[in-house]
Order: sequence, then structure tokens, then C-alpha cells
Amino acid sequence: MLLFDTEDVASARRVIELDPEVNRTGHYWHVLVPDIGPGQLYAYRAAGPYAPQSGLRFDCDKVLLDPYGKAVSAKRYDRAAAAERRSNEASCMKSVVVDLEQYDWQGDAPLQRPFRETVIYEMHVGGFTRRPSSGLAADKRGTYEGVVAKIPFLKP
Repeated sequence: MLLFDTEDVASARRVIELDPEVNRTGHYWHVLVPDIGPGQLYAYRAAGPYAPQSGLRFDCDKVLLDPYGKAVSAKRYDRAAAAERRSNEASCMKSVVVDLEQYDWQGDAPLQRPFRETVIYEMHVGGFTRRPSSGLAADKRGTYEGVVAKIPFLKP
């Protein structure tokens, strides 16, 4: 695990090695870092073999997001750097520690819809709305506004 001082710093301020005996429960890795709080930037590195023919693509030069993180900072993110076989530390997305109790939901609340009545529809915004056959005005195609306009299409 890497802890970053700021988004602009290209190197980690602290590296924390994770021990599978202490920091792993089932498939989940975890660590408690005392004295950090909301706004702390962090990321992971995963070490292992690079053997694509065996489905293994470890690259310890790459900084990885926390798949269970609650927030991401994309400042200075460079997608092209992520594709190159070199370190992306200076230009990667970083996970951000958040205090969920402090989040301003602005009056939003859970829908209280039973899970058995819920459909999770994963889509690519552009792919779902960019074609003229979407029936949307040209300025709404490929946008989140276009998806909002198509919500009635998604409801049963």
C-alpha cells in the first residue's frame, strides 16, 4: 500500500507491506493505518509473475486503485501512461479515504426498493445513447442527460 502526501507528488510518502497472515481475510486484503483521515490519498501495488500465457499479469510498476474504495481522485490521471510498461505512479488515479458520516447527501435517501424488484443495468453511456436510433436529440446523444431521458425505456 502506498500513501501519498498530495496528488502532485510522484512518489509515495510511505510504503506499507501487507502480510497475508495479518492483512487478509478470505479474498479481502485490509490494513489499519493509524492517524490518517479523510482526504488521504492511497493506492496499491501487487507483486507477482508476469506470465500472460497463464493469465498472470502482475506489474509492480503499476499503481492500482482500491476496488473497495469509496472515492477516487483523477487529478493528473493519464490513461496512456496506464497502458505503457512503466511506472504510472505520477499519473495514476488514486483512492481517497472518506468519512461517510461527513458526506452531504443533500436530502437524497435510499429508494427502499426490494432487491427482488431491482434490476442492475450496466451500460456504456455513449454506446447506449449515441446513435440516432436512440431517439434522442443530437446534443443529448452520448451524454448522461441522454441516459436520464431513456430511464422510462429501462423501467418495466
